[in-house]
Amino acid sequence: MNGVISYQQAKNYTNQKASSSINYTNQSLVKYTSIGLVQDGTAVGVGITRLLPSPMPKTGVLTKISVFAKTTGTLKIKRFTRTGTDTFHFVEEISVSVSQLGLNEITIQLTVNKDDYIGLYSADAQFTYVVSATINYYKLSGDIITDSTLELAIGTTRLCVLFVLQTQGTVTSTLLKSNFTGTLLPDNNFINNGFTLNNGLQSPSVGGTGVTAYWEIYSTLDKHKLRSLVKINDIASIFSLIKKYTTHGAVGTVDCENMKLRLYKAWSGGELPVEVINTDITLDIVAGRSYLVVLEKNGSVHTLSITDTTTLQTNLLTYDNSKVAYSMYAGKQWGSPGVMFLKGGILVKKLEFVTSDASPFCVIIGDSITEGFGLDNNIANYEDRWCAKLRAVMNGNCVISGRGSANSADLITRMAWDVNQYAPRYVIVLIGANDSDLTTWQNNINKIASNILSIGAEPIFCVPPSGDLRVEMGTYLRTLNYTVMGFDYATTVNNDGVTLDATLFSDGIHLNKIGHLKMFNQVKIDAPFLFD
Repeated sequence: MNGVISYQQAKNYTNQKASSSINYTNQSLVKYTSIGLVQDGTAVGVGITRLLPSPMPKTGVLTKISVFAKTTGTLKIKRFTRTGTDTFHFVEEISVSVSQLGLNEITIQLTVNKDDYIGLYSADAQFTYVVSATINYYKLSGDIITDSTLELAIGTTRLCVLFVLQTQGTVTSTLLKSNFTGTLLPDNNFINNGFTLNNGLQSPSVGGTGVTAYWEIYSTLDKHKLRSLVKINDIASIFSLIKKYTTHGAVGTVDCENMKLRLYKAWSGGELPVEVINTDITLDIVAGRSYLVVLEKNGSVHTLSITDTTTLQTNLLTYDNSKVAYSMYAGKQWGSPGVMFLKGGILVKKLEFVTSDASPFCVIIGDSITEGFGLDNNIANYEDRWCAKLRAVMNGNCVISGRGSANSADLITRMAWDVNQYAPRYVIVLIGANDSDLTTWQNNINKIASNILSIGAEPIFCVPPSGDLRVEMGTYLRTLNYTVMGFDYATTVNNDGVTLDATLFSDGIHLNKIGHLKMFNQVKIDAPFLFD
């Protein structure tokens, strides 16, 4: 549906998506046909902030916007609260690039509260409209970033726009936090390489990739945020939020000198790798002002943002690993959360590692099959994973930790942060495809079970669908007094548990989209209580 399309095509698309209950699991579709910016290809109202006619129906996170462009450019999405009959308070904004003609489905991250109003502004992009009955709406000339009385207007052309509102499963609980009071290092194995502690992490005069501070933990959670409150003393400063690990770590850089946000390929702890994407910083960098910087992972989507704590303006950079080949991933955000100083002068006032609710119904931990390896390059995405489908059934009340190349010993190490920090009812374990010694694996399975029982949860084990020892592993697991999910049956010819069904695999080890669906359906058979 690329290219310049008719308003009828745009209207049909919007109506079709908004009536769908299949494509957006665990999300609300918010269909707005707001006042349009275009009429028959001629710009109408460009340079005007226009509020959508209805407030947000729920509290949540706007994760996607779909619009139809007749010309490309930049679209600002603004959040307002209503303070009176015709008065609105500006809260924050994000900017997105409308890069192609026709349909643009753009990943965003904008937290909204019930009854917030969303405004749209563009100085250059033009969008397809539909003709509607007369409707009242609010507008104001210019790029609003202050409290304003908006003009009540009347119009009949309305922009086709569809938001996806994520209302459950959002990041809500802080695992690690430090306000850096005094001169003492925080607890929880905090490592400081080069900063001076004085009511914050004060940067040294010379920076580099070795000037870091981080919690030395091992975590591969698929949903989390690392956020920091940073006072920028030198407007040419360059600094980063990091996930530090020997492989598949991540770096999100705030480059004030060149006014860029940057994400890179996987970081292994040394020099910065090749950049994969950047975007302009359009907000003002003011010496002595504090900024909130957030590096977030949501499945395959990586987001870096900076917010001015004075004006509340936000710039956002988003990158989706599922849209690219494996070699172009922006890392996987494995490892230790922290900060890196490269140049200038900053004071890190707060640092937090935030993840999902402390008492999820379920934790799922495993290897690359749980992580979603191969569900990328526009073939599929992380929401097609068997475990993501199960999380959706649980209304997002589930934590997932997958780690490519993991064996049972690695999983035991990871449990310290990705399982033991929570109080789940169930812990589902899928591990074994990368184990080479059956006895070692069996001993580790028993240790894993004991660990799960020690935190008051019930273990559920999955027979690996691939790996040289999968048949023997299935036999052993079924001798234990725990629920076992038979992924060996789900992914073999005629469910014989032995002969791999090649149509379900992308490479003989990792499942394709249909294979993951087969595994999810097997959960319904072997653990129906998870769906109660």
